[in-house]
Amino acid sequence: MDTGDFRTLPVMKDGTLVGIISDRDIRKYWQKPETIKVGAVMTERPICVSADDSVAEALRMLLAFKVGGLPVIRQHKVVGVITTTYAIRVLRLGRSR
Repeated sequence: MDTGDFRTLPVMKDGTLVGIISDRDIRKYWQKPETIKVGAVMTERPICVSADDSVAEALRMLLAFKVGGLPVIRQHKVVGVITTTYAIRVLRLGRSR
């Protein structure tokens, strides 16, 4: 997460989404992260957004469920993660980057 500057990551098992983990999930284990398994701190069965949904809909879901990121799904596959920060940036600037 630190190397890629990611705050939220999907957790996959055999190509299937099984959870999501955020920097907030692991903060309490920061002293000894090598001793904690991802499965112990991830959120199972995360709320997802479709790649066909609008950014406004993704932001509505992020705010409604009080989460910082949502896996983005297309044809039953994870194709990315959208975060509150990114959604606000897109809406504010009117472009993707």
